[in-house]
Order: sequence, then structure tokens, then C-alpha cells
Amino acid sequence: MSWTSARTWTTGELVSAAIMNSAVRDNLNALNPGGLTIDLDGNGAVITAGSYTRFQLPFSVCAQQATLIAPGQPSTLQISLCKAPYASLLAPSLITGSSPPTLCAASAAQMTSLSTWTTDWSQGDWIFVNVVGCSGITRAQLGIYWNRT
Repeated sequence: MSWTSARTWTTGELVSAAIMNSAVRDNLNALNPGGLTIDLDGNGAVITAGSYTRFQLPFSVCAQQATLIAPGQPSTLQISLCKAPYASLLAPSLITGSSPPTLCAASAAQMTSLSTWTTDWSQGDWIFVNVVGCSGITRAQLGIYWNRT
């Protein structure tokens, strides 16, 4: 998302949601995107498959990009992300669709198109990070970037 020029308001203009979203919300998102980095650490051993960690969102977001790195360790790692509202924590749904964050004989991968992902995450949702499989990697980081909605 990029910055759009400041709007010049006119007397008597009817302000709509679309105008406010473009003039205010979208520009605030361009100025202050968010994100987090999740550390996947096998404590010196190869990272094991299974549920790794989870976190709760304090506000609603739209995921924009994901980056998976394992510096100096070109090998294989696949991550899946699931989400669930508090009311259904035992039945999370897959977020990453058919293109989960994956390293394959590489030490870094960046996903700038999340077209197969469920990218709208609601305030209060729990996000589950799962290691699907790993070979030869002892430590990696998953970065997720988003815009607040």
C-alpha cells in the first residue's frame, strides 16, 4: 500500500466511507504497517515437526507478506499457519492455503503474494504456527507483515 496525495476538501462536500478510507485509513496504513517475527529454535537440534507456538491478535489485520529465513542453513523447512477465534480454539482453520512458507534447499524465502492465504485476521483471533516438516535446520525466523484494518 502506498501513500496517496492529501485530499483537498470542499465546502458542502458529502463525505463517504470510500473517501475517508482512501484519504485517512489507507494513508495511516502506509505510514504504519505492522508485523512480527517468530523465532523457531530447536535449541541446537533440528527443529521438530508439530505445533510450535501461538499468539493472539490485539487488533484486526490483513496479512501482506511473509518471509522465512534460516541464515547459513540452506535446507528444508515448511510452516503452516492456522487461526481460530477464542470460541473455537480446538478447531483452527488453515490460513496458508496451498502456498505455505517453505524453504527448499535455500536459506531464505519471501512471499509477497498471499493469494491462496486467508489474509483477513480479526481482533482476538489466535494464530497457530506449526512446523510441517524440517530437515537440517536448527533455527529459523518467520516474519509476517500486515496492515491494520
